[in-house]
Amino acid sequence: MRRVVIRGFGSGVVAGLALVALMYVAKPLIGTTPLPQLLQQPILAVMPGFVFGFLIEVAEEAGLIVGMIFGLGVLGGVWGWARKAWARPPHALAFAAAGWSVIAFVLLPASGDGFLGLNEGLAAPLVWGVLFAVYGVVLEAGGDPATVAPAGADPGRRRMLQLMPIGIAALSAGGLVYELLPRWYQAVFKAPEAGLSGASLDVTPVANFYVVSKNFSDPVVSEQGWTLNVGGLVNNPLHLSLVDLRALPSITEYVTLECISNNVGGPLMSTGQFTGVRLHDLISMAVPASSATYARFKARDGYTESLPLSLISGAPEILVAYALDGAALPTGHGFPARILVPGHYGMKGPKWLESIDLASQDDGGYWESEGWDRRALVKTTSRFDVPKDGDIAKTGEAVRLFGVAFAGTRGIGKVEFSTDGGRNWSAADLGAPLSSLTWVLWNASWTPRQQGSYVLQVRAVDGSGAAQEPTSSASFPSGASGYHTIRKLSERRLRLSHDSHRCLRLADRWSCGMQARVHLSNRDVTLSCFSRAPIGRLTAYKRRMGWQSPYVSTYNTDFAFDYGLVLTEVGLAVSEGARPLKFDTYPCRLQSTAGKELQNRGPRVRILPPLPSFSSSCHRLS
Repeated sequence: MRRVVIRGFGSGVVAGLALVALMYVAKPLIGTTPLPQLLQQPILAVMPGFVFGFLIEVAEEAGLIVGMIFGLGVLGGVWGWARKAWARPPHALAFAAAGWSVIAFVLLPASGDGFLGLNEGLAAPLVWGVLFAVYGVVLEAGGDPATVAPAGADPGRRRMLQLMPIGIAALSAGGLVYELLPRWYQAVFKAPEAGLSGASLDVTPVANFYVVSKNFSDPVVSEQGWTLNVGGLVNNPLHLSLVDLRALPSITEYVTLECISNNVGGPLMSTGQFTGVRLHDLISMAVPASSATYARFKARDGYTESLPLSLISGAPEILVAYALDGAALPTGHGFPARILVPGHYGMKGPKWLESIDLASQDDGGYWESEGWDRRALVKTTSRFDVPKDGDIAKTGEAVRLFGVAFAGTRGIGKVEFSTDGGRNWSAADLGAPLSSLTWVLWNASWTPRQQGSYVLQVRAVDGSGAAQEPTSSASFPSGASGYHTIRKLSERRLRLSHDSHRCLRLADRWSCGMQARVHLSNRDVTLSCFSRAPIGRLTAYKRRMGWQSPYVSTYNTDFAFDYGLVLTEVGLAVSEGARPLKFDTYPCRLQSTAGKELQNRGPRVRILPPLPSFSSSCHRLS
């Protein structure tokens, strides 16, 4: 019995893989949203508010896919048990019909897709029926291969049919990887803001403007057929196409947007030039009723948000935006139109806007229902762009500091930085902001006077004189606070100690024992011992090491170098990944074991065979 159940479970997993793969790969043809995407909203609704971000959403979708395949595997195991326990073994299609019933009568309505999934059209129940029919056929074939390959069948045919479940599983898994992996990789490792490095620009390139979304897959809205409806408690309802919206009086403004989930010093903050219609003007055109006090927004992806009319009337900078940096909004930023609320976190500005309804009361918003702050006012924040945490500077040489500071519509009055963990502060130079709605770029110069580790911090004061909050707090529920802190390391010396090892000539190679004594702080680096000959640098030994700070270690190693007849110097190079941290060279004085110096011609030493054993003494070039 156990063996039959396990076989049924395995067959159910294979059939489940096939079903899920068809769900995703055939989505453009069948027009049905995959179940994990349908269940996203109900699951997010019961999640704690601090569980947020692209990484969590990718993990959620992957977890739902695995859960669905596992559930279908369990269904296959139950079918395997029934085949053994029941007097009349059931066909797998009967259990597939049971799975279809759970989807159609329970999960689809719970996801908001309506009874039988009819919100996606009359064909939706039939599509799900076809998917589960495929599941049933694969389950039957994998769970009982004798039904398709009787004992008397050709051995080659039996072998092929027995291997069929493996082929189906591999093909289905490949389809899922092809469909999902690029999107997941892009979301986790290739986020737009991740492409930026160095000091921030006044205006963020559109390709690097941060993107945050609650969706597994964002909606793609066509200009044809799109209409912005302004209704509710109004006397003149509006139905505007994108052409109509663009024909209205517009303004263009530079605005910095920040995500409420951005960490202190984080990258989820960008500046762009937005064009659109003042929200106050649009609402005035609809002639609000006297009882209207709130504007409710709804987006194509189901996102909701609201703002009090008192705020809208006093903030002419709030827009229904349809262009970014002189071009139509990209899909990820809400094409055809979005709400833009300067001075508030990005959660207050729905993308893919479809309707604005005036009402007498506030019904909250999508993220407010998860516990995030209802007002979502931007907190004063500042960060370092350059240097990065852990960068190494040269003692006595000036280090340029660059960064941004932002306080919403309050502006920035002052930025200060500290290089001793906050005990002393110095003023930074401020650039002129593009508008009262954008960040301020700041810069400063600092010279480390001695070797060691420095703790750098930055803080800002807004235009009203209120200082940035120093106490660290997480982004949930009102946005992160605290000072951005990085560590800057002043360069430590590398020393090559006296080598007492013998150096022997082996054919056309010289084999040497070198002893490297290294002083470095907490870095994961690569140590390279090398020799230099007339043809250039030859790396002879390389070792990767992670050190705890402070740490001094002595390494003895044998290494060999080619072209050993002509040597000019030996040395050490230290790098972190592909980035060099330090490169020191040492002139070499080679001596025979008798203490006699060998033909030294300045810094170059020519070694002529035959060569007796010798020791080398190398010292740092200053």
